[in-house]
Amino acid sequence: MTNVPLRFNRPGIFVPSVTRRALSQGASITRQTLDDFETTNATSTSSFRYDPVGVGMRSTQQLNVDYSTFENHTFFNSAEVKVNAAFENLFNRYPYDGTRREVEAFVDGLTGFDRWVFEQFPKNIGFLYFRGGSFIEVKDHAGIQFPTISRDQTGRSILDPGRSSRTFEMHVHIPAVANDRQVLIQKVSGSSDGFTLALDEDATTASANVIFSFVSASRALTLTGSITKGDHFTHLVTTYDRRAGIDKLFMYADEQLIATSSTSFAMGELDFALAPLFIGSGTTVITGSNSAMFVPTSTFSGALDDLRVFHDIRSLEQQRRYGRRSIFADDTLKLYFKFNEPTGTIGLTSDDQVNRVVLDSSGNSLTSFIDATTFTHELRNTGSLSVPMTDEDPFVNPVLFSTFADVVSLNRTLMTSGSAYDIANPNLITKLIPQHYFLEGQVFEALSNVSGTLADDFGGTGVPGEAIKGQPQLLAALLYLIASELDNMKLFVEQFGNTLFVDYSNYDTTPDQLLSFVSEYMGMPLPGFFNDATRQQFVDADDINLDVGRSVQSLGSVQNELWRRVLSNLNEIIRTKGTSHSIKAFIRSLGIDPDRSFRMREFGGPTNITLSGSREDRSITSTMLRMSGSSVLMSPFLSASVRIEPGYPIPSGDSTTDVLLTSGSWTYEGLYRFPLHQTNVASQSLVRLTTTGSSATSTTPVFNIVALSGTYECSSSLKFTGKPVSGSAGDQFTLAMTGVNVMDGRLWHIAAGRHRNDDELLSENSSPSSSFFLRAATFDGHGPSREYTTASYFLESLDGTHTLDAQQTAQMRIELGATTPETGGYLADALGLTTAFDALVGHIRFWSKGLTPVETREHARNFRSLGAVDPRRNFNFVTDRTGSWQRLRLDASTDQELTSSTSDGGIEIFDFSQDGRHLSGSGFDASSNVIAHEQFTYNIMSPKFDELTTSEKVRVCGLVDPILAERYATNVGYVNNPLEHEMINDDARFTMDYSLADALNEDMINIFATFDALDECLGSSNNVFDDDYPVLADLREIYFTRLTDKVNLKMFFEFFRWFDSSIGMFIEQLIPRKTRFLGINFVVESHMLERSKYVCKFEDVYMGESNRHAAKGTLLMRRFDGVIGRY
Repeated sequence: MTNVPLRFNRPGIFVPSVTRRALSQGASITRQTLDDFETTNATSTSSFRYDPVGVGMRSTQQLNVDYSTFENHTFFNSAEVKVNAAFENLFNRYPYDGTRREVEAFVDGLTGFDRWVFEQFPKNIGFLYFRGGSFIEVKDHAGIQFPTISRDQTGRSILDPGRSSRTFEMHVHIPAVANDRQVLIQKVSGSSDGFTLALDEDATTASANVIFSFVSASRALTLTGSITKGDHFTHLVTTYDRRAGIDKLFMYADEQLIATSSTSFAMGELDFALAPLFIGSGTTVITGSNSAMFVPTSTFSGALDDLRVFHDIRSLEQQRRYGRRSIFADDTLKLYFKFNEPTGTIGLTSDDQVNRVVLDSSGNSLTSFIDATTFTHELRNTGSLSVPMTDEDPFVNPVLFSTFADVVSLNRTLMTSGSAYDIANPNLITKLIPQHYFLEGQVFEALSNVSGTLADDFGGTGVPGEAIKGQPQLLAALLYLIASELDNMKLFVEQFGNTLFVDYSNYDTTPDQLLSFVSEYMGMPLPGFFNDATRQQFVDADDINLDVGRSVQSLGSVQNELWRRVLSNLNEIIRTKGTSHSIKAFIRSLGIDPDRSFRMREFGGPTNITLSGSREDRSITSTMLRMSGSSVLMSPFLSASVRIEPGYPIPSGDSTTDVLLTSGSWTYEGLYRFPLHQTNVASQSLVRLTTTGSSATSTTPVFNIVALSGTYECSSSLKFTGKPVSGSAGDQFTLAMTGVNVMDGRLWHIAAGRHRNDDELLSENSSPSSSFFLRAATFDGHGPSREYTTASYFLESLDGTHTLDAQQTAQMRIELGATTPETGGYLADALGLTTAFDALVGHIRFWSKGLTPVETREHARNFRSLGAVDPRRNFNFVTDRTGSWQRLRLDASTDQELTSSTSDGGIEIFDFSQDGRHLSGSGFDASSNVIAHEQFTYNIMSPKFDELTTSEKVRVCGLVDPILAERYATNVGYVNNPLEHEMINDDARFTMDYSLADALNEDMINIFATFDALDECLGSSNNVFDDDYPVLADLREIYFTRLTDKVNLKMFFEFFRWFDSSIGMFIEQLIPRKTRFLGINFVVESHMLERSKYVCKFEDVYMGESNRHAAKGTLLMRRFDGVIGRY
């Protein structure tokens, strides 16, 4: 009788009552069948490519070792021997014409150093031109060209299809010129047996007619299709489908069916084995059942890439998936010319036969040669024409010609380095053996030196498989073999010391295969990402995006990189476990900004919500323009082509003078950052408004903002000076700020401008007078930590030329950088003529509006804000409301794709206002990256102002300091008994939401400078009985007019596709036990300007009793007998 232990139905000690979802670190390839791995090397016990997580290491390839330095991996072996052995292995054993399983087995069987050498090998992706009568003759006998090194040495015919279907696939380029009759591919016996793919004669430059025919005795199938000419390739596929009931020809161009043969019939077994296959040339042949003859008049003129011949059909899905990427040998592939042989001399001399070789990668050993009489090296020079094989993997296309110059150079470089290392290495195994043994071996083997021919260049013809390497003497070779194994064992042993050390570095850290072990050892098992990935996505980096294509990294390598990042930050994550900071640290370690990509919602908070204190901190990488020395940045003239907007100043009716953007109120804004710890810096001109000088290329400053270095009055550090009226009668003003050190290395927001006196008045005849202002602020994360402002009234006399008057034609523009200005009757003193500028500048804006202090403060707190107090009137795309002349006119944010200067030192800074006032730069360093990335910390008005959520579980009801009380939106003074609306209603729910509306909301909030417009819209008593919010409809129209393209929903779904539930499983380990985690959700919701409204009924309760609808009684019957009208 077997003793069975009793088990009671009671929980064990410390077993939680709620079991959370289990974490899985198993293999990340799911939903796969054996067919998906049939052609791979997954079943081999020596391969590590498909090993699940946690399996031990099999190869030194898996170790994080820097193999570029011999000291890291060569201890007892000879570095020279390792180099030569690696090269010889690649030259003679790489299966360039093998199956996927053979290629994977070879690569996985390399040592870590061999793999590194393989990665350094020259790779080439190209195509072959046919011109000057060049062509290729393929002798249809396996291995006939290189019988000693060919995979198939039987000499059998390969290309005769017998009774199978036949497909020709290639990328063909036809120049945009008239063409004669030309053969692309032909294999015929006589003129009545075989197949032909050719171009018909065509005098046009836009398209060419392609003829495809199969002929057997008196029977023929023919079709014609049209493809385009020009500077591109067409993916051309022609098929003879011999399946029962079909027996037709089909032609496809760029994965579209373009032609089908009109007739069909079953031919017998096709047999023309003795005939060679010609590419680019051919002979006269029958192309129709009526014995129509095709007579070629010239050889093919154009280019071909990736020519493939199959004894099978190729479906449209196969054409889309494999048409532009590498494929491997299989039973149906009979001929495969990649045309990836390198440009230049391949052999020892330019006349060697190997220069003309075209390798066959089908595994059928049909390697051929380009015709000797017409061959030139230029046929392989791709020039400006783009390679059509956009997804071809360079890794599996190494240059394997041992005599090719780049390969020889790489070998000699490594051999020289290895020789120097061997001389200095005291542990070289041959130095540990008495030297007289090697001297005797030299004599016995009749060698010229003790080392043998080890240092010699590779011999042979240069064809892959025929390389001959130098050899050491026999005793040394035996010792080096032993030393190689000792080195590999030492590498594994040394890695044990790095097992628990995880860093961002790729060297001397935990191998990827052990990352899961480290996470479990640390008590935080990592989730397996990409659990729905296919083998192609997880291992091969294919088809990761929604479209077919190849990516730089596979999902497997991405997963390892993410794990490494998380483990590198694990101390911070565990230290703050139980807080939102821990979750954010985890998400940041994945390379995702948690504040921008997700919305972390902790429910609860005060029941009374105020809009004024609803703000959020943000951090983002943006850009600034680096200016120094002679660099100059200049805007076009600040004028519009026509004035259509109402506003101030009142239009005069003259279309040539009403368009000056500086005629009324205006504001300039910019962000500045000077290098820290500068000494002896000259005064810096932050910006100038200039007018045209005596010539078209010279300028005269009218306004100048100068950061002083102490050369002038030391009591001021920032000055705004201007002389809007030219001539001796014009007065000059200067606004000064004290204690503003804009050269402290911080990010400063500088604004200056003019408030014209008739801004809001209807007086057309008043003398123009203005209040000029200067504002400076720097931001610390909660508000402007330093904010300065000054303003002064200025009476602008009309004696002289008034640059700001709408009746004058003088135009001004923005200018930054060192120039040589002219006085021209405007600024003429040393302060006004200061032009030096050496700092970072960005986010330059110009408004035909005098910004209020509230608007400027918001722009300083949020550098991305374009907000106005009344966006319905002053936002950039409003043109029909009163005052809409006063709006943004220039927005040069430097957040653009083009970040480098041209060869002559020029650059264009894009104007995102859509007014087309792009800034032009000159004098920058030629062809250099002049737009620098900078980290910006800013604070935005919260677009989630009406959500009852909070991350503050400890609240302060009152603060003595009124400034802090305003900043944190709380009471001033001591609070002993909170009011009812200040009581907190916390909630244990927590969720992370990913929503398209979040991105829209964060951009929408930038059109507001305050919450006043929203507060009035949503809280107005006039809307109580309305069905919706009328003002919101206006704001929606204003915002979406700004967008130049549709919102890309696909990109949002693509991101969330891979951010799967496994992330939520890890987050569950970080949150408190009492928290109710609702997961990570893709939320479909309305944006902030699209809101549902509760409609109040019975609006007549506010009327007198006699006027209420409900008090008028009930009319039981009404009868209309007619209508009485008054004449």
